[in-house]
Amino acid sequence: RSQQRYFELFNYANDVVYTHDLTGRYTSFNLRGQQLTGYSPDEIGDVEFKSLASPEDVALAHSMLRKKLNGEATNTIYELSIKKKDGTMIPFEVNSQLIYDENGKPVGVQGIARDISARKEAEERLREISESLLQAERRAITEYKTLLERIAHLAEVLASARRLEQIFNALLGFTRISLRCDALSIALYDHEQVELTPHFLWLEGQNIDLTNAAEPFP
Repeated sequence: RSQQRYFELFNYANDVVYTHDLTGRYTSFNLRGQQLTGYSPDEIGDVEFKSLASPEDVALAHSMLRKKLNGEATNTIYELSIKKKDGTMIPFEVNSQLIYDENGKPVGVQGIARDISARKEAEERLREISESLLQAERRAITEYKTLLERIAHLAEVLASARRLEQIFNALLGFTRISLRCDALSIALYDHEQVELTPHFLWLEGQNIDLTNAAEPFP
């Protein structure tokens, strides 16, 4: 009964449960492992770990195996990607430990591999969002600095302007770049007469000089 219970736990686990010998040749795969990788029980016996992983991940797994063989760790947890039968890659978090024979000699590895595709996708989305926010922040800072420079330049022009037309052109140049409006006008206000006399108008891309044409209005 205990063997039946072990078989059920092994075969119907939500994670991949596997064993392989010390050379990396698989000796068992539970149902979840078969579903995720596409290999049948008959096929998995001819598959070696090194054929399923990148050279970097193979080197990582070997280093983890050496840690266990050297007694530095009883089990190791690490991430790697495994190639399915159709060639696509699945990222896993692996927790593995050694298998010993009746004499205490290590003869293989038993591991649990959890599919972390969803977690990796979430991490990638978070990275993309963070990068987008960072880029937006950089753009905002650049635009703010540019705006300050334009305001400073406008202030210099206005301070040195001697003619109304110079003031209007400076304001128009600043407005076209920084404020994005459809119209701009400039007028003089007479405090004594309580009159407002328009002089220049920019409307729909055209400059209109109203100096000699405009009538003051209260």
